[in-house]
Amino acid sequence: QIRGLPNLKNEQQLDFLKIGGATIFALLFMLFLHFQSWKLSFLILMEIPLSVMGSLILLHLFDESVNIMSLAGIIISLGIVVNDSILKMDLIQQLLKTENYGLETAVLQASKKRFLPIILTSLSTVLAVIPIFWSPSFGNQLQIPFALSLIGGMSVSTFTSLFLLPKWILWLKFY
Repeated sequence: QIRGLPNLKNEQQLDFLKIGGATIFALLFMLFLHFQSWKLSFLILMEIPLSVMGSLILLHLFDESVNIMSLAGIIISLGIVVNDSILKMDLIQQLLKTENYGLETAVLQASKKRFLPIILTSLSTVLAVIPIFWSPSFGNQLQIPFALSLIGGMSVSTFTSLFLLPKWILWLKFY
């Protein structure tokens, strides 16, 4: 059981779900406008539940609750994973159109070119919040759920962007 969310009032939970749903719909629409494909847009959104699960698992392992700070960490990690995926898929499209690569070659080349930037983005984000664990001050104790959710989400989403997204593209032949 995830501690924290049941403590929100029903009205607050409903508002949170409405805002989250509207945000995902807006993101889906913006992705469609960019890629001109519902399939590619949904493919990027498939990474969101995995990233959220990574955050929730790490929060559970450290016996922390879901609260406003952990939700902020989840939202930030989701923004980064969507950004990484957009950059990778945009490069795949570019290689397919301008270099006339086949799908497999384009996915492989884009994965190679985006590997280090994705790793560095994720690593720098995770390393930036690690000092929160070392300080025993009361203020930092309030930020631990933020750090855990960000680290959990970034760890899973980095793996997803680097390894699963290319496999999904090849397997589903979305281009």
